Amino acid sequence: MNINKLLFLLFFSFIAITIFSQDTLYQEDFETKTESLISNTPQGWATGTFSGGDSDNSWGFSDASPLNGSFSLTINDGSNYYSYDNSDDCDKLAFYNTKIDASGYYDLRLSFSRKCEGEADCDYGMIMYSYDGNDWDYFSDEEFDSESSTHHVINLDISTLDNNSFYLGFEWINDGASGSNPPFTVDDIVLTGMGSVNSTNITYPTDGATEISQNPIIVWEKTHNALGYKLYLGTDGGGSSTPTNLLNGEETKSTAYYINSDLTANTTYYLQVVPYNSGHTASSCPIISFTTIDPNTYTEWTGATNSDWSNSGNWSNGVPDNSKNVLIPVVDPGANQPTIDAASTVKNITFETGGVINNSSFDLSVFGDWNDYFGTYNGNSGTVVFEGASSTLSAYTNSVYVIDGLSADGSSTTGDITSTAGDYRGGIAVTKDYLYITGDDNTVRMNASDLSGVTSMGVRRDGMFSDLLTGKLYTLWGNSVINGDGTVPICPAVDNHYSTNSYDSVEQFTITSLKEMDEDLNISSTTIPLIDEDGNSTTITCYGGQRYVSGTGTTWTYRTGIYPGYGFVCIFADNDSGSEAMYVIDIQSGTVKNMGLKNITPEMEISESWATWGFGEYDGEDYYLIYKMKDEDRFRRVNLTTMDVTDFADFSFTSDGLGKMSCITFSPWLSRWYFTHEGKSEFNSSAASGEEIAGYALGSNIITIDGGQPEVLTNVEINKTNSTDKFTLNSPITVNNLTITKGDLDVSTDNRELTVKGNFDITSNGTFTKRQGTVSFEGSSAQTISGTTDFYNFEINKTAEKVALSNDLNISNNLTLTEGVISTGANKVYMSNTSAGSLIGGANNSFIYGYLKRAIASNTDTYSFPVGLGTATTDYYKLDFINNNITGISDLTTSVNAVTESGDNVDENLVTVQSNGNPYTNVVEGAVWDISPDNTLSGGSYGVNLYFGNQSSNLTDNKFGVLKRPTGSTDYKDWDSFYSSTAIPAEDAAGRTVASGYAQRTGFTSFSEYAIATTPFSLPIQLINFNAQCNKNIITLNWSTASEENNDYFTIEKSFDAKNFEVFTTVPGAGFSNSILNYSAVDNSFENNEYPIIYYRLKQTDYDGRYIYSDIIQVSCTLSGKESLEIKKLNVDNSNKTIKFSLNATNDNEIIIRFIDVYGRVLVKIKKKIFSGINTVYFNNSSLTSGIYFLEVNDNEQVITKKIVLN
Repeated sequence: MNINKLLFLLFFSFIAITIFSQDTLYQEDFETKTESLISNTPQGWATGTFSGGDSDNSWGFSDASPLNGSFSLTINDGSNYYSYDNSDDCDKLAFYNTKIDASGYYDLRLSFSRKCEGEADCDYGMIMYSYDGNDWDYFSDEEFDSESSTHHVINLDISTLDNNSFYLGFEWINDGASGSNPPFTVDDIVLTGMGSVNSTNITYPTDGATEISQNPIIVWEKTHNALGYKLYLGTDGGGSSTPTNLLNGEETKSTAYYINSDLTANTTYYLQVVPYNSGHTASSCPIISFTTIDPNTYTEWTGATNSDWSNSGNWSNGVPDNSKNVLIPVVDPGANQPTIDAASTVKNITFETGGVINNSSFDLSVFGDWNDYFGTYNGNSGTVVFEGASSTLSAYTNSVYVIDGLSADGSSTTGDITSTAGDYRGGIAVTKDYLYITGDDNTVRMNASDLSGVTSMGVRRDGMFSDLLTGKLYTLWGNSVINGDGTVPICPAVDNHYSTNSYDSVEQFTITSLKEMDEDLNISSTTIPLIDEDGNSTTITCYGGQRYVSGTGTTWTYRTGIYPGYGFVCIFADNDSGSEAMYVIDIQSGTVKNMGLKNITPEMEISESWATWGFGEYDGEDYYLIYKMKDEDRFRRVNLTTMDVTDFADFSFTSDGLGKMSCITFSPWLSRWYFTHEGKSEFNSSAASGEEIAGYALGSNIITIDGGQPEVLTNVEINKTNSTDKFTLNSPITVNNLTITKGDLDVSTDNRELTVKGNFDITSNGTFTKRQGTVSFEGSSAQTISGTTDFYNFEINKTAEKVALSNDLNISNNLTLTEGVISTGANKVYMSNTSAGSLIGGANNSFIYGYLKRAIASNTDTYSFPVGLGTATTDYYKLDFINNNITGISDLTTSVNAVTESGDNVDENLVTVQSNGNPYTNVVEGAVWDISPDNTLSGGSYGVNLYFGNQSSNLTDNKFGVLKRPTGSTDYKDWDSFYSSTAIPAEDAAGRTVASGYAQRTGFTSFSEYAIATTPFSLPIQLINFNAQCNKNIITLNWSTASEENNDYFTIEKSFDAKNFEVFTTVPGAGFSNSILNYSAVDNSFENNEYPIIYYRLKQTDYDGRYIYSDIIQVSCTLSGKESLEIKKLNVDNSNKTIKFSLNATNDNEIIIRFIDVYGRVLVKIKKKIFSGINTVYFNNSSLTSGIYFLEVNDNEQVITKKIVLN
């Protein structure tokens, strides 16, 4: 195979784009292998030995020298495939012993990763194939020889095997006379090919479209397995007949094509796009028709007088009105661009590529369609009002643009251009017609098609580049380092003339704008000032040269790079931090996107003026640079967002390589890459040292135009004639304020995106047809949504402020919370999609402040409710609803609020609320959640995760839990843990630890309010009882503990109203105890007391100062010492589960009977009327389990406690 037929292509990870969309026929990464020798046919691989070689089977799957992952295919002579010895007799072949069936596949490509550590000029690997497994041939005569431990990805064109079945082999040749024999290693083998190819869909123009530009962009969908596309265009054809009289099989590898010559006005054309590859051509490709504009119905901007829209001298057919269509063409450099200077009206409006309208503050009323084909509308504060009957918006702006591959094929070069351009300096640009190269003396121009007509332009344009979208020439502009007057374009103006003593000759220059140039490099009056993404004026500072770092013995090199793309240019500007400031400039608007400081220059080839030119790319998400590596024959690609660097193209196979090549660019019109280099290269091996050469070779690029970036129209109003008239979006759109006064804004049947940076207002006569579109609210200003608003996908992505609702916000598919807060007020956000995953995101910088309502299905999913009680990041308190197949409920509405302790909402009222025996002592008042269902729960259960927000500092692992009380309650006594019917996670599990971020409880079967409460320590005592008895006006208080831990002392607190307590006395605790201890205290102050009832509570305090309270008890001494109650004949019948006892009462009364367990929990509470004399009480205890209990009888004058044991 001819070595120049080795096409080295890029392999990259863009989501939507792959090289030629090829099918994978064979792939091997060896990760399913195990470390072993290859013998016979294990795991699909076999070995062979050529004559003169060692007979040992030394190929194997090894982890001793893996390239990627854990295992690689490795050869090494000797007893083990991974060993090292001194044998040098090794000619071995490892091959995949199953035939690879490539029948029907063409343009075969083989990629693999390899590493060769053999002796220089002796040991190498080669790639082989066989049709029968016995007779082997080489793909080429290329030897993959010793490169120490360097790892290379090899990409080969093996199309000589197209449409065949074959075996694939890797040979290791060791013909050295001495030395060690380290391994040859192969990994990540991928074989791809192109099978049959299908037809494509033409996306612009659409079939039957009218009023199409005379210089349209034809756009179609990328087709799987297509190597290229043939275009047929003409006025002949139609139906099933292919048109041919304008384009007859014009070939391109892009998915867009410019019609450079003017089509005839008001004429119907037929168009067919036919995908193909080396072995297949698509069949049944549709033929569409479209009709060009009628100039009699259009008035075209000429700018002959000035830039005023209202001046009839600037239009070909008078000032536009609602009966005239408007055409906005690209104007010549320095010509007047249209500027709306008063309220204006048009019918249909069409932007051609590069066309611009400026508007400061006036209304532009459009009574027809808006068609923008790579134009620009600078609306500022003006409003575009869409009126009249139904109309559409179609716009194509920045598109996906990537370089698909570079080849050494089809190359051509000039001779030495030093005499015309001067010494090799750097600087390259290509337009549709010309290639420009800059030397020390001049910039020269030549024909891009064949490099003929090399002409000195008489000026030097250091900062030049071309827009690969429009083909226009630009230069960076700012303060000049040449003469300081700002009139000379720069970047950079420093030559290689640093002082050999100081190594300090660094020039600085500042870029303030872009200047447009004509084909003769004359600077036009068209200036595009640089602005930041907020619209403020900005600059870019660059450097060039070398500087000696005093005291270090090192120098820093300062560089500047220019990487033009499709409507944008990437700039890296070296600074004295050792890194580059990376920028992306939108050429039409001058908007600068600051990508931050990066560092790639140590491996980047630069010219003698410390500069480099390369390719700029945009894959729909990120921007990329492609550059030549310093002192290597390889190109690399870097992602400007992540700084991930990948190999792009490798020309190391060529005999003379790329030479000193620091300046490259790409022509999307000719599918070529252009270069300039000094000295010889693979493309011009006869060039002498110091000669400057320009040239080109074949390449391919992908342009995907499907609406691209949104059309930006600032303020928009829909005010149609009838409320049923539609304004349909065929492309994404970005607006500031959007008002639908009358009519229907329809996002069409596709997934269009509407981005709103201001207010969204729908009046009673307006509607919004959501279909499957996405509405995104962005920006840094406060926004409001008013009117009936139903959305399919809704996203908030604001850098500051909130989106406020004047009505309910209804979302039928997904809600994405990226950044920013939705403030509902009394309204709510309602999500009708029952999928738990329909809410995406949610964090302390993006949540719902107010009410979030979600549709719930019967399942076991967890539904997120990212709610907050304000708009600050500290106001975020998320709730998770853990569904356990609930039924009867369709929707849940959740909100969160803070509470303040007051009245009965005080922690002291929590004394009866416990968790597994531990009392809760504090409600975390910072957040109380409410869940309101639309109906009554009929089945299943649920749990909640309550997130701490900024309250986590008050919590300790395993010492908090979830409480629940009726919605609207104002008494902490209503809080309940429901610990006997619900469950909490095990200790130290998620939901019990602070690190997990939330408290969890599951098993609920009703809905209400929820809060997090704390139990600051394990129960320090097991309180058996606490009672008070009055005898002769002396009150005796008794209490007993079953065990004590860390117990310092008890405090008896006394009250006459059960609210205001004061300390009566303290009693020392036992500290630690595992047996029953009895305590008592005496209060003899009753006879001087005017209150009939006294209240007591017991406070227990630990050694570390923490404490808990008992229940409140009461006592009265009105019987003057005579006991009002006496329990007699207590009988416990364990077999019949009954308790029977007699009460001797001194008078008629009502008593309260309580059964209390050893943890102080009240399990049964009964009210009963008794009469003077003997009363028999009968109680069924079947609800109580075996254990020790305490029977308490209280008639508000006396409390009697008896211990009982149930078996």
